[in-house]
Amino acid sequence: MVNHGHQLETLIFWTGLYALWEPKTMQAWAKACEGRRAIIDVGANTGLFALVAKCITPSAKVHCFEPLPRIRERLEANVALNGYDIQVHASALSVHAGKATLFQDIGDHGYLASLEPGYAGEAGTCEVAVERMDDVLEQAAITRVDLLKIDVERHEPAVLKGMGRYLVDRPTIFIEVLNDAVARGIIDAIDGLGYSYFQVDEQEGMKRMPGITAMDEKGGHGYNYILCTEAEAARIGLPAT
Repeated sequence: MVNHGHQLETLIFWTGLYALWEPKTMQAWAKACEGRRAIIDVGANTGLFALVAKCITPSAKVHCFEPLPRIRERLEANVALNGYDIQVHASALSVHAGKATLFQDIGDHGYLASLEPGYAGEAGTCEVAVERMDDVLEQAAITRVDLLKIDVERHEPAVLKGMGRYLVDRPTIFIEVLNDAVARGIIDAIDGLGYSYFQVDEQEGMKRMPGITAMDEKGGHGYNYILCTEAEAARIGLPAT
């Protein structure tokens, strides 16, 4: 990856992929990518998860979505640097199609952006194209999604609801949960599909949970969660009890 002076690339360069930058999440993601056919990265940023997916399973069709132009340029540079056939989409994903305001942190290392107003660090806006995931996947002739990562700063429930029929197949989902409203929205979107919930503690590892808890007790950071079937949990080594 091209290093623009951000801590993500710097930490990975000096300490490796599984050391300091969401190490437990990345270990599980690498395992989950093995043998998958269609992998989607929503809120791809500069491309770490998409690049790992293509590295682990070169035959996979990898689609990533990054609507913020200055960040997408860095994503596209990283894809080109590796010579990967990753499809980069300039649109944001939601439950509707059209145009929307993207709220962003405009600093050079301000990689946060959201369709939801009011998050910490917000300093600017831009208009972006918005699509539903099911429309995009149908146009790309993808019949089934195996694995996806969603990190869109509180807009995760809308992305899930825009998946339509692709969610019924129960793809494995890596998803960020920043507050209780997001937690409730995710549960509502996947209700009745038979998902199991695993909370990622980046120090201690995976915890099987009866539901989704949004905030930790040490400073208000959200959790990453893995949502998957029991068969997939066994395949990627998530705790049985």
